[in-house]
Amino acid sequence: MLDIDKIIMQAAPGTSSASGVSTPSGVPQTLAELVQRALTPIFAVAGVVLLGLFIYGGYTWLMSAGDPGKLKEAQGIIVNAIIGIAIVMSAALLTRVVGHLLGYEGMGIF
Repeated sequence: MLDIDKIIMQAAPGTSSASGVSTPSGVPQTLAELVQRALTPIFAVAGVVLLGLFIYGGYTWLMSAGDPGKLKEAQGIIVNAIIGIAIVMSAALLTRVVGHLLGYEGMGIF
């Protein structure tokens, strides 16, 4: 059988957790930490992408020069960015609510 504790102790000697089992200091100790570490950069990237979509949609709107096709395309980009923000915020809220219901306080990106 594979002894995980022994492997972890060899990988980062001298680090320990509250339970007395040696673990590297950068490894998440709980499910809440793991989820938070995974979701924080995902939400950050989503925010940057949404900002880029707003800028692109606004630029397309300004450069449409009254062309109804380009104006409709720009409006579609902006509407899709707003829907994207709503989805990202809903996912963040859902993560926080589920974390709270499971007893993981402080879980989420807010």
